[in-house]
Amino acid sequence: MSLVTRCPKCQSDFVVSLEQLRAHEGLVRCGQCKHIFDGEAALLSDLPTLTSLVSTPSAAAQPTTQPAVLRHRERQASDTAPFISDPMLIDRPEPSAPERAEPTISVQGEARLRGDVSTVGRTQPEFLSDHEDTSGLKTLIWSFASFFALIAVLTQLAYVYRNDLATSIPSLKPALTTLCESFKCEVSLVRHLDRITIDGSSLERPSEPQIEGRAAVMTLAFSMRNRLTQPQPWPHLLVELKDASNTPVVRKRLSPVDYLPPQFKDKPFQPNQELNLRLPIEVTGLQITGFQLTRYFP
Repeated sequence: MSLVTRCPKCQSDFVVSLEQLRAHEGLVRCGQCKHIFDGEAALLSDLPTLTSLVSTPSAAAQPTTQPAVLRHRERQASDTAPFISDPMLIDRPEPSAPERAEPTISVQGEARLRGDVSTVGRTQPEFLSDHEDTSGLKTLIWSFASFFALIAVLTQLAYVYRNDLATSIPSLKPALTTLCESFKCEVSLVRHLDRITIDGSSLERPSEPQIEGRAAVMTLAFSMRNRLTQPQPWPHLLVELKDASNTPVVRKRLSPVDYLPPQFKDKPFQPNQELNLRLPIEVTGLQITGFQLTRYFP
């Protein structure tokens, strides 16, 4: 059955069918202005209604009661349910008579309200629900990850600068020592090898001529100074004795215990402290013409 409905915005008429209106819950999109409206409420012709009829002995059956609408549904044109897209436009002249009142249409259906989500089958989009459920968990995970990353960075800094911290803040030395037990490292005073200088070094040979087959005792004399404003550990020394071709023929490594006088062995290298040292060196069967003295931290 073909019906005619009118767009309330541009007053264009369209041909629709009762089946189309029921299939799309009465919504129509205007083919002219694209306005979406309730096609049932804007019908220009009446819809048929189902009535209850009572048979009488007379030849013509007469209705004994008023037409009873089975169900009534309230609709609004702004509802987002499916709609008839671009129905057939009816060309018509401009109406000369004033618009008549829109008829009240009663069709079979179910009454519902726009906000009644449960009855219309509309649920919250899945992506919104997932976002709300997981946003708090993600924030908690990132907080824990940031905390542990900060702890890792602080631990690395404490490991690298452990000696500087122990020198500047002596109260931290026990905690740094405990930390080093896990990493198998050592906590000592701050170390700045470039601030330790060796001056006035010389190799003193014996005055009598060297006899072949006998050891010659020479003396290595030098002065060492700590130019740092903080105490440092005593450095290790590397002594190299060279022949006439300037080739090292003897190498000897000396720890602080080997070259320090007894009164300095248990003490650090104090700021601006200078120490004059003389180390005896015994050489057998070698002609020594030069030497090199190097300080280092193991």
